[in-house]
Amino acid sequence: MLSQYDNLFKRVPKNIKRLTLILSAVVAILLAAMIMLLMQLQAYRTPALSAEEKLRSIISEVGEKVILPEGETPTVATISDPSKLRDQPFFAEAEKGDQILIYTTSKKAVLWRPSVHKVVEVSSLNIIPDSPAADR
Repeated sequence: MLSQYDNLFKRVPKNIKRLTLILSAVVAILLAAMIMLLMQLQAYRTPALSAEEKLRSIISEVGEKVILPEGETPTVATISDPSKLRDQPFFAEAEKGDQILIYTTSKKAVLWRPSVHKVVEVSSLNIIPDSPAADR
């Protein structure tokens, strides 16, 4: 029975074999291109959050854990090297990636750990206003 298939396959012209191989390659390339386009379309549908949206998201999330000052937008900073801040009591438990929400008008600071969604520290600020230079 195998000899029948061998004979049948031998009768197929070489051009048809090449054509089948080329068509298979073209179909594979088209499928790969279609998958890449679908992935790009998905990325286009879910754009990255803007800075303002990120800020609102952080404030909303922190606001669920602690009462925040109203009517004031905080300055948000992310801690990149906590070892430089260890001498300050507010940053004693700080880790890389923690965020600080600073409310200058209300004179409050909140240390937020987004990795565990918890408030690490809350403190009042002692802001010293800039004074004019004494020696001119």
